[in-house]
Amino acid sequence: MGSDTWKVEEYDRLRALCAPETRLVNSYGLTEATIDSTYFEGPTDGLEPSMTVPIGRPFPGTELYIVDEHGEPVPPGVTGELWIGGTGVATGYLGDPEQTAHRFIARTVGRRSDARPVRLYRTGDLARWDSAGCVHLLGRADAQVKVRGHRVELGEVESRLAQWPALSQAVVALRPDEHGESTLCAYGVAAPGAELDWRQLRRHLAEHLPTHLIPSSFTELPELSLTSSGKVDLAALPAPRRAPDDTPHDPPVTLYETRMADHWRAVLGVERVGLQHDFFESGGSSVKLIELIHHLQNEFNLTIPVSHLFRVTTLHGMARTVEHIITGRLPGAQPWLRFNPAAGPVVFCFPPAGGHGLVYRILATRLPEYELVAFNYLTGDDKTARYADLIESLQPQGPCELLGYSLGGNLAFEVAKELEYRGREVRDIVVLDSYRVPAAHSIGDEHLEEFERELREHLRKHTGSEELTQETLAQARDYIGFCAGTPNLGTVRAAVTVISDEHKAALYAAGEPGSWHGSSTGPTEVLPGSGEHADMLDPGHLERNVGLVRAVLNRGPVEGRVGAFGAATGGETRGA
Repeated sequence: MGSDTWKVEEYDRLRALCAPETRLVNSYGLTEATIDSTYFEGPTDGLEPSMTVPIGRPFPGTELYIVDEHGEPVPPGVTGELWIGGTGVATGYLGDPEQTAHRFIARTVGRRSDARPVRLYRTGDLARWDSAGCVHLLGRADAQVKVRGHRVELGEVESRLAQWPALSQAVVALRPDEHGESTLCAYGVAAPGAELDWRQLRRHLAEHLPTHLIPSSFTELPELSLTSSGKVDLAALPAPRRAPDDTPHDPPVTLYETRMADHWRAVLGVERVGLQHDFFESGGSSVKLIELIHHLQNEFNLTIPVSHLFRVTTLHGMARTVEHIITGRLPGAQPWLRFNPAAGPVVFCFPPAGGHGLVYRILATRLPEYELVAFNYLTGDDKTARYADLIESLQPQGPCELLGYSLGGNLAFEVAKELEYRGREVRDIVVLDSYRVPAAHSIGDEHLEEFERELREHLRKHTGSEELTQETLAQARDYIGFCAGTPNLGTVRAAVTVISDEHKAALYAAGEPGSWHGSSTGPTEVLPGSGEHADMLDPGHLERNVGLVRAVLNRGPVEGRVGAFGAATGGETRGA
């Protein structure tokens, strides 16, 4: 059998009809190489029934080369152009020297010392070797198109579509989108009795093809129109169809859902997105997915494999994937987030009891002149040294500014001691309402339960995610235990500034158990902040507290500032 492509299931069906002694051979060849060059005689074990039958191995006297665009051999599994050598290669095209020079060449293939020039015919067909040394034909090189800078072989995409059991026919064409950019569009005919699930098919393709080869749209047709020669009539294909948007609008709720929705709007140019909306059905493409991932990785400082977002393409599913990476259920999270990159001096921010640097996201928007590096919580007893290592890797030289909210203030002090021990200068430690721990102690169950209740309410308010709340509570117990067992002893040279809960400034006075006075050989100050502890980073109170932080970092005067030997506005004397 030869002269056309056919499927493995057709090969198996014909072989079943043959007598036991009959040999069924699929052959491939071209007139320029004296007809047949390769043969395939099975077995078909392990081959998908919908795959094109392989063209197999070369006949004796024939040589096969699969090469890249530079004429270098490619390894198994990699697509290249099929070149044929051997005694069957013709001398050229009669009366057409230009085409002869283009197709018939003498080339040394490979870099072995014994490699010699051989006469070859460039078939223009794309193929790949498999691990068993069998050749699979994928389509024509001259059918390659460019999609946003990527060379795309339509036949490679079509061959993967053909492997989907629910499809009886499929073709891929290049069509402009609403912005005039070329996109891949798939058209298919369902197999008898099958119902096409395009989302499931897209996930299937994502497991086998690079992202730029995933079609942007899938259109189901009752049949594919053919030309008089029996080929698919591409000109007769309709414009890609987008399914009507009858998806219920469930608005985003959690932090990750709302941020994902914002990125969808920016990338897709849509206004109304809900939790059950699908990225691709909303106008997304594989290239736009890469753009989306770029934005998410920049915001959350994590690594997102493309395959993760192909598995769940709804807004809710993508948001959940990001949440799982950040909470450690999936790999890819980094130990810090970066806000306002390269905006100005760096402020290193340590996590509160919840353990997530995301708590500083809104604070960063109010301090656009500073770059904020917000750490997530690190487990282990050596976390102080590891945070210092991270700071030294992110800022190898120059004075450091440290800030910590809640337990992050205690951790910032301990890291400052480690940095100064290493010879680094720490200019400021800004403590956002955190009592100094004077001695190691244990936390009673009743205090831990009260803390967890307050933290649970705080997390629900800020993230809306019950799952994240449970993950965080487990992490917070470890954090609390570390701080309770790590008293803030000794002194630092850095200036220590406390911005307190608006009702608790007096609790930081000299002589009070939680006071930071005496922790620095430089100035120690207490600034009454705005809001109760849990609300200090919320809009309405954040504006005042950001002003205090900015004044500390800028060394500017602040109304109500309490110096090492000063007096608080309307309050009592704060001694050092």
